[in-house]
Amino acid sequence: MKYGGSSLATVDKIQAVANRIVERWKEGARIAVVVSAMGSTTNEYMEMAESISSRPCARELDVLLTAGEQVSISLLAMALKEQGAESVSLTGRQAGFITDACHSRASILEMKPERVLNHLNNNRIAVVAGFQGISLKGDITTLGRGGSDTSAVALAAAIKADRCEIYSDVDGVYSADPRTVPSATLLSEVNYDEMLEFARHGARVLKTEAVETARRYEVTLSARSSFKKGNGTLVRRREGPAHGRVLGVTGRTDLIRLALRGDCPPPELHQNLSECELLYSDPGSSNGFGMVVSTANIGNTENFVEELSDRYKTFLDVSDDHGAVSAVGEGIGCDPKVGLAIYDRMRRSGVPFAGSYLTPHSVTYLVPKDQVKDSVGLLHGSLVEEKVLC
Repeated sequence: MKYGGSSLATVDKIQAVANRIVERWKEGARIAVVVSAMGSTTNEYMEMAESISSRPCARELDVLLTAGEQVSISLLAMALKEQGAESVSLTGRQAGFITDACHSRASILEMKPERVLNHLNNNRIAVVAGFQGISLKGDITTLGRGGSDTSAVALAAAIKADRCEIYSDVDGVYSADPRTVPSATLLSEVNYDEMLEFARHGARVLKTEAVETARRYEVTLSARSSFKKGNGTLVRRREGPAHGRVLGVTGRTDLIRLALRGDCPPPELHQNLSECELLYSDPGSSNGFGMVVSTANIGNTENFVEELSDRYKTFLDVSDDHGAVSAVGEGIGCDPKVGLAIYDRMRRSGVPFAGSYLTPHSVTYLVPKDQVKDSVGLLHGSLVEEKVLC
């Protein structure tokens, strides 16, 4: 089980989570719980760091940010004990998360779950800090935004759990963000490839790395609400041919377009981009070589863009005025009629776009940032609700 920050934002919510866990424990389940920091704690710590430095040292930032999860595990373990359940809190290091040394975006290299398994075998609930691990050099590391999902899936795989249940403030995976597209519907099941595309293109239900890990180790995921009953969405392998229809539409605005020009940029440019996630090669670059990256792990995007523009102004054009809208469905990126249908729908609506990008399971168009939300609703209405391709 994994509980996100919104599920643990107050002491009352922590006690409610404890109630839910204890119900399952009393039914005989062996439970390991991975938790995030309470509410907006991580953001508050980031703001503190950025008030001291516009680009805080990544190593020291990891030390700071992991404090939030340690508060959560201790309080939840106390709440469980108050309700009569044997429990113990474990940091990422104590739970056996061994990572590389890439601060702020570390990858898990190895799991050593013996301590967790020992507690489970003794009928204790293991309450584990997500988002964090320890490098081979002994430094504290973090796994990037949403890294607690990755922690939970990796632990589930290591202890051979039946499934990994991800609890958050949403009911599961929808065909679009229901906060902006009221007609969006809850999807009862998606496969790993579809979920990867949803996550990659802006859906915030599950972290991309978590889904990749689940696919690699065949871990069944269940995304469901912390606050109400329901089966949520199952994410697992689905056998059989691709269904070839648009399952949902999603969008994201946390993008920067980078277009190289002139002479080759200095080799240290890649170090400045090391915290960015490469999403697309940029089809709109004038000389044919450009990138679209995510700023999800950057912090202050405005400062980052300004710094890149100033430092590499003779080599690089930097823009943050575009977002992306993506249609997702197994096999749709291999079907020209999907791309043509999206092109036609957006052309007729007057939405300008700066290029397109295909994968086997998605079709993406770059659009002005202030038109992403409307474009998602537009395409959801025609491709999902009206099913114009069926």
